[in-house]
Amino acid sequence: MKLAFCVEDDTDEDVFRVLLSRILATEVVPSETQYRIPELRAAAQVSEPLSWPRHGLPALRYLFAVPVQALETWLLLARGHDFKGEGEALGHDPSGRAKLKRLLYGMEHPDRDTMRSAALPIAEALDVAALAKASPSFADFLTQLR
Repeated sequence: MKLAFCVEDDTDEDVFRVLLSRILATEVVPSETQYRIPELRAAAQVSEPLSWPRHGLPALRYLFAVPVQALETWLLLARGHDFKGEGEALGHDPSGRAKLKRLLYGMEHPDRDTMRSAALPIAEALDVAALAKASPSFADFLTQLR
């Protein structure tokens, strides 16, 4: 299945591609067109993206804006991290975002290689059903995606 991603860089695209492949139980291949953050603003200006006619083709699906904090929280939950009451509220402020990065990557300002080597194995081994049980936001994401 070919999808277009609007992400900050290739590392985020790799992690999200693997995550979506696990969720959809099929290999997701990124579109040749690379959409990055500036293009998201332009895409968000379109008033009716789901109504575009696609003669003889199925409707397009659009998926916008999964915050980095949500993705990092999902990966930590998938790895078995116990948030001990912090739940999915962690990451709403700068100190919470820094804590998520320390927990997931071992540091507050990881380089792209560190991020990729920490996140990809978790995404590749992800138990979709278990994560949906552990995370209401992931369960909502899953429902919308399917």
